[in-house]
Amino acid sequence: MDVDKMQKKLAIWADRDPDHRFYDLYNLLYDEDWLYRAYRAVKSNSGSKTAGIDGLPMSDFEKSLQGNLERLARSLKGETYDPKPVRRTYIPKGDGRKRPLGVPTVRDRIVQEALRMVLEPIYEADFSQYSFGFRPGRSTMDVFQVVKMATAEKHKYFWVIDADIEGFFDNVDHQTLEQIMQSRIKDQQIRDLVWDFLRAGVMEEGTFRHSMLGTPQGGIVSPLLANIYLNELDQWARQFTDRSTSERAKYRRNGEGNWIYVRYADDFLLFSNGKKPEVERMEGRLRNYLDQRLSLQLSPRKTEIVHVNDGFDFLGFHAERRKSGSGGKRTQITIPKEAVEDLKEKVQAATSYSHHEEAIRAKILALNAMIRGWGNYYRHCWKAASRFNDLDYFIWWELWSWIAAKHDLSIKNRR
Repeated sequence: MDVDKMQKKLAIWADRDPDHRFYDLYNLLYDEDWLYRAYRAVKSNSGSKTAGIDGLPMSDFEKSLQGNLERLARSLKGETYDPKPVRRTYIPKGDGRKRPLGVPTVRDRIVQEALRMVLEPIYEADFSQYSFGFRPGRSTMDVFQVVKMATAEKHKYFWVIDADIEGFFDNVDHQTLEQIMQSRIKDQQIRDLVWDFLRAGVMEEGTFRHSMLGTPQGGIVSPLLANIYLNELDQWARQFTDRSTSERAKYRRNGEGNWIYVRYADDFLLFSNGKKPEVERMEGRLRNYLDQRLSLQLSPRKTEIVHVNDGFDFLGFHAERRKSGSGGKRTQITIPKEAVEDLKEKVQAATSYSHHEEAIRAKILALNAMIRGWGNYYRHCWKAASRFNDLDYFIWWELWSWIAAKHDLSIKNRR
């Protein structure tokens, strides 16, 4: 099978007819070429070497690759395939807390990727242009192009609902997701497989827990399912955002505001050029919709109404309307101080004396990987070059101090 050609067909059918319902999809999953493409994609992921609860890494799976893929295809075709529970692990978050991740087995990752390859071309035709998270060809900086446009002087969308959904990935309602998917995917076998993945459960420290809610972060298909779920929110917002020029003018003449919406995964922003009381009422409507339609709650700790002059943090960046060189004001996207301090702490931890036994080359490579990822994320920020120069100086001295301690050398104080 020509995988690319089939995916293109799915995308065209979905794009041409928003009411088209897809029936005959499941057979794609156990096609030899489809499964092999899924395996190649999983192998190329950075976490491909990590084993699930069966302890089987990718290297072992590949020892009998053809046989393993054929057995996987037979189990899918015979509908005997049964996803395993994910292995629960935790990674640190920037605020000191830890984010839970679910690590599927290699087999489950390949099947999830095969499933994603079927569903993504279809749903990309449905998704909002203002949804940017976990989508091909989109990034966080695309979000901030919308932010800058909305808060430009000529548009004046200065009030912002900075919204965050409480524990979104842990609270996706499985039955609601099933109902949402039914409107596009009529293939019961595909929906049953999605259901099996959602209900596979979690294994943590030898204890199994059923998963009655949520879609585990770490699963390959989870981001797509999250976007399918929250596309309902995107479409709900259109009743406020999709107004013609004349309609917008009419609302302004009546003393009411218009709206601009943008979402990245479970974080989203609603901008208004109206007044604060109107924005407060909108937050109430938003809470009611999420609760009644999607069984979700806004985070009381992270959700706030702010004026862009006061600034707000979003996706690890800081956005604030400031005076520009031309005398007016414009919204600048900057690196938050907390992000700089977090990087410094990680560098200091990596160059502490307790790590003096590590090789210098290995240490430099590890630091470069850390710095490169951080720098790429923030490189488009306002005055990023100045921040980077300061950090270069700091990191150079931390590394030099580590080398000196490693070899019992004395150096002059950097200050």
